[in-house]
Order: sequence, then C-alpha cells, then structure tokens
Amino acid sequence: MKEKRGIIQTLLGLTLAILLGASALFAGENPLKVSTVQENLYLITGMQWDVNVTCLVTGEGVLVVDSGNDPAEGRWVVEKIKEKTDKPIKYVVLTHYHFDHSLGLLGFPGDVTVIAHSNCAQNISQFGEKEFKWLIEKDLPGQIEESRQKIEKLKKENNPDVKKEEEALKKLTQTLEELRKKQLICPGITFEKKLTLTMGNEKIEIIYPGPAHTNGNSLIYIPGRKVIIMGDMLFYGYIPYIHWQAGSDTQHWIDCLDKLSSWDIEKVIPGHGEVTDKSAFEQMKLYLVDLRKSVKEAMDKGLSLEEMTKSIKMENYQHLKFYEFVPSNIEAVYHEMKKTKK
Repeated sequence: MKEKRGIIQTLLGLTLAILLGASALFAGENPLKVSTVQENLYLITGMQWDVNVTCLVTGEGVLVVDSGNDPAEGRWVVEKIKEKTDKPIKYVVLTHYHFDHSLGLLGFPGDVTVIAHSNCAQNISQFGEKEFKWLIEKDLPGQIEESRQKIEKLKKENNPDVKKEEEALKKLTQTLEELRKKQLICPGITFEKKLTLTMGNEKIEIIYPGPAHTNGNSLIYIPGRKVIIMGDMLFYGYIPYIHWQAGSDTQHWIDCLDKLSSWDIEKVIPGHGEVTDKSAFEQMKLYLVDLRKSVKEAMDKGLSLEEMTKSIKMENYQHLKFYEFVPSNIEAVYHEMKKTKK
C-alpha cells in the first residue's frame, strides 16, 4: 500500500511528508526527545521521517524552526518547549513548505507568528492545499479502510496483534476527524532575500539562498553562536528528497553548499540527521554531483527517464537512509536538465 501511494504521489508532485499521513500518532504518547545543542538552543527529535525541530529560547520569547509532521507532533513540540522555559513561543520559521516540517503548525498556539520565504507561502497555496485535500479525502480514508480489513483478518487468525491494530485505527480516525476541522496555516511574515530578527541578545538571520531543495527554502543563521539551521538543504546520513515540481535546482544547491563552507560556522543542524559540522556540506554536495553526472551521462546516451531510473543505482550511497528516494531524484534532475537545455 505505502509503495503504491509513493508512486502515485510522485506522479502527482506531492510531498514526501504525507506518504505516511499522520501515522506519528500511533505512538499514543509523546515520543519526542530534547537535546541541548548550546545553552538555550535545543534540538527536538523523535518524529516521523526523523525530521528535526530547533528551539531557541531568548529573553523575548522562543523562536522555533519547523514544527513536525502533524498536529499531534506540533502539540508534543510545544509540550517539550514548555519543559525548558515558561517563555511564550513568539515565532515559528518554516525552512520550506513540506508537511513533515510544516503540518505540525496545526498543533501550535494560534497566536504564534509564522515566518517563511515568499516562495514557501506560494508553494503552500499551489501545492500544499491540494496535498492537504488529498490527505483528508483519499490517503487517510484509504489507510483507515485498509486498517479495518487488517483487523478483520487478524481476528479470524486470533492474532494478538489485533489490539495494536485497533489502536492504530483509532488514532487514524481521530487524526482524520481533527484534520477535517483544520486549515493550513500560511506565513504571517514573508521575505525575499533576508530577514534579521533581534530577540534579547540573539541576532537571527533568516536567509533565502536561492532555489535548492525547493524554490522556497530558507537558512537560519545565528552568527553569535556560529550555528546554522539548514532545513532540507542538508540531509545528514540520508538521501535527500528533491522536489522538482516545487522549483528545486541541484546545481544551485551545490553552489550554495560551496559558499556555506566558507562561513564562520561550528555547528550545523540538518533537516534530517544529527547535529554536525561543515564537513557535512561536502558529503551532501558529493551525492548531488554524482547524481547529476549519472543523469547527464544517461541523457547523453539517449536513455529515456524510465530506462535511467532502472539503470542508475547510486550504489555508493546505499548505506544512507531514504535510499528509496533515488529514482525520484533521478527524475528531478532529468527534468531540471531538460529545462536548462531549452
């Protein structure tokens, strides 16, 4: 079922995040973990798709980067922040629009100000609304029906897993009911090139580096701490997801990573993966360079898209998580290169 949904979503240009709908709720209780990056700077992990949420506590309130996969994860993030501070959440910065980073907003307090690049706001309108409708009308109802069928089968087999599946069905149903009452949240503040915030003694630079993972991805740089929050411009230990329908540009992505290597940065927080340092830029860049080279060679040989997705394996990266995204990445680079040839 999940594999079939993945293919359908690729064809429709849907995002990575809704492939599993709101299944994070299956945990039943708050599974999130908080680690300290620096004093008053926290990383929240344990969510579906291993997505990272970053939290900066200042004298004027809390700034959060990204929000989790669904309303439950958003509420859990808020709970974890309250364990660290009684300061209110003032801003949530979206690094891009994909639901694994943005749908958690539906669980945040209603008075939070959301910040994103103008293209991110446009992507929410152009893609997110359709994807949200698909999630409510097709994906979650489909998961619910399959769960019911599975429960019937387990009951006939006297399988003890039936209780676990019944709980999963209950959570899915609750998720669908909740999402039907929700609307996507659009950014209250947008910017074009750079937005600088001063909160207490913290200076935060929200930067648009140009198209990379999508055409609306932002970087959050805290120069006083020598920390950069990358969103999905960096997957560390993972194959990246490249969303060509939302304006990805792998060549510019490579160029951006090159430029960032010269910045005064000591700690790097990726969109997926552990906190790292600038050496991760080179690892990320290497995958993109190899991917582009493989696709170009295949195109020069006259291979069709179908032929190249079957023949290009990217074997050197099989150890990375999300390896299943390689075929869709090949497709993304193929469309990018076709466009630049015109």
